[in-house]
Amino acid sequence: MMNPMQRIASSGIRLLRRPFAAMALLVLAFAGSAAASPPAQHQAQMDAQKTTLIPAGQSEVEQQLNVVQQAWVNAEIHRDAAALRRILSPKFIFTFGVSAPEYRESFIHAIVTARTNMKSQTLTETTTVIDRDTAIIAGLDTVRGLVHGKPYKAVYRDMVTYIRRDGPWSVLAEHLAPVPNKG
Repeated sequence: MMNPMQRIASSGIRLLRRPFAAMALLVLAFAGSAAASPPAQHQAQMDAQKTTLIPAGQSEVEQQLNVVQQAWVNAEIHRDAAALRRILSPKFIFTFGVSAPEYRESFIHAIVTARTNMKSQTLTETTTVIDRDTAIIAGLDTVRGLVHGKPYKAVYRDMVTYIRRDGPWSVLAEHLAPVPNKG
């Protein structure tokens, strides 16, 4: 018979060690586990104090990066220069296709003063590579909005480099290239 922690581990949920208690784990571990022995229950409680549930296939770092990505999308849609400055590293560099590089302030200026009215960005087909405090996410970025009051859709191949230096993740670099016949 499996103890509650073994049942959770075998369910496909990845467990990451954390220094704080995870109430959700306690609920899952003890739901229907009245038959578990007292030592098994005690061990599950001890493990729960150091564990947080993470959906299968997504690490804690990937979740953090997703939060930064969504904040970035929201900052661009709302033309929020202050939020962009918090998200983009001071050393941020941006390239589009084969164009010359742009840097943080010129990128922010372009977003804030754009003639287009971006309504949404959808990130799909993503691949994430994480190496300590550096992460790269590559994928497709589908942008929808209005230009001169008319709807548009553009699809780009996107590669973003994230870094974590003494605090939260920030964006160091982005490269976009238009994907022909997808827009």
